[in-house]
Amino acid sequence: MNLKEAFTYQNFYDRILAQVREYFSATNSTYITTFTHLKSAVNPEAEDVVVVDTQTEKLPYTVDTIIAFAMDVLKEKEKMYMAIRKAKESVEFDIDSAIGINKERNYFCNVLKNSLYSRKECEHVSEGRDYKFNVNGEQVPYTYKINEKITLEYDKKKIKKIIKELEASSNENSKQVDLMNVNLQVDITPKYTLDMDLEDCLECFIAE
Repeated sequence: MNLKEAFTYQNFYDRILAQVREYFSATNSTYITTFTHLKSAVNPEAEDVVVVDTQTEKLPYTVDTIIAFAMDVLKEKEKMYMAIRKAKESVEFDIDSAIGINKERNYFCNVLKNSLYSRKECEHVSEGRDYKFNVNGEQVPYTYKINEKITLEYDKKKIKKIIKELEASSNENSKQVDLMNVNLQVDITPKYTLDMDLEDCLECFIAE
């Protein structure tokens, strides 16, 4: 299988384990309810009746069996991790670093776009108020215009150039990552396959 398929298997194992956790969290799936109808206590001619409540959502396996199965899935997931790591180490291109730096590039690129490149220079006119003395020596108010000019302290052309450089580097890295996902082979044969649901996987585990 290729690297992309191997990552899909990792997600598959996570889903199976999540279903096991959900199953254990449901009370009805881990309890057995027994109803004993004590008829003979009040009617000597009647017999006591014992009814065991079987829940329809219960799997046909014991809790111990399902735990053992979950442990096996964890082992399979660990094997997949090791096979993926071995495959990655067989090539010079560091896919994890490429993905990590791409996230940082894209984040910083968005910062430059939204916080710097999107800003515009502008001018505003507002009104100020002060006082002066008139010819009679009286203090009177007067108003005047205030011109407010907002200018950028950086060159937007340089910001645009940096954004393009970041995007180009990120795109090139993404292409390399995509090629690796398709072409890099992971040497492993999974016990459980992607077309299996939880019960299929349990049947496979029991059949070993």
